[in-house]
Amino acid sequence: MAIDLVTGATGLLGGNLVRMLSLQGRYVRALVREKADVTYLRSLPNVELIKGDITIPSSLTRPLQGVEHVYHCAALTFLWKGMAAQLQRVNVEGTKHILQAATRAGVGRFIHCSSVDALGIPEGKEPATEVTPWNWDRLGVENPYARTKYEAQKCVLEATGDKLDVVVVNPTTMFGPYDLRPSSGQIILLIAGGKLPFYPTGGDNFVAVEDVVIGMMAAAEKGHCGACYILGNENVTYRRIFTRIADILHQRPPRFRVPYQISRIGGWAGDFISTLTGKEQTINSSTVQMGALHHYYSGQKAVDELEMPQTSVDEAIERAVQWFYDTGKIVR
Repeated sequence: MAIDLVTGATGLLGGNLVRMLSLQGRYVRALVREKADVTYLRSLPNVELIKGDITIPSSLTRPLQGVEHVYHCAALTFLWKGMAAQLQRVNVEGTKHILQAATRAGVGRFIHCSSVDALGIPEGKEPATEVTPWNWDRLGVENPYARTKYEAQKCVLEATGDKLDVVVVNPTTMFGPYDLRPSSGQIILLIAGGKLPFYPTGGDNFVAVEDVVIGMMAAAEKGHCGACYILGNENVTYRRIFTRIADILHQRPPRFRVPYQISRIGGWAGDFISTLTGKEQTINSSTVQMGALHHYYSGQKAVDELEMPQTSVDEAIERAVQWFYDTGKIVR
């Protein structure tokens, strides 16, 4: 029996991936930590919840026995520089541990879920691609998430060879259901609660989480060994995407544009509060810097080689909103 192992199985991407693999008849091992919320995984057919932690190498031997595909989605997503040590431990060292365990177990293919932040940022008008060199240092603001995802991706690509068949996927910002923590869904919740009256000057690439899942599964079957694939869809300014979310929620859209030089003051204040509390604030120097970037990417390679679908981003937002309604996180 072919087995797929999914790390990060309770996250937005990992949870949707486990669900789709299961519903397509695959046998799935969902690697979960001791106190993980597995509410939406328990009832799925052909899913084995197995305890493990990528930062503890000894916990990975049993989960990898007999595995054909590893989908490595586990990662921390903090942007504040004060979380750099934790990001290094999970995103880089944890990736090394699961790579080594997969190699020892003779896994058929290792699909590494990286990020477009492990690639370069566009410097001109054209969106960045898989071959854009990593250039985040030019921003002058330390982003430990981008750096650790870049370092982890390097480790994965260097491990590609006779003993391990590796494909890397680089998702952009995803919207969709089962966003437990939440991740990108936090934007939806803020707008729903009227707590986001302003918008930053930059933009981002957005994609339906289900399309990313399909792209990952296609990468497992027909992606080229050692290749990277950007899994994205639409490049949109924050003003436009916030307005579209507000329209779907029947709320007033954010009205105030905040120039970068002004928002930097809020970023410094967030850094100061984060240092005092030890907890990342929503607004800090790194998030402010990200908000000013035109963080645009081309997913054409994945469309051409993996036949990745391009579902409307509005439809993805609608599905996310409906899930938040259904779970009571947003009250009509």
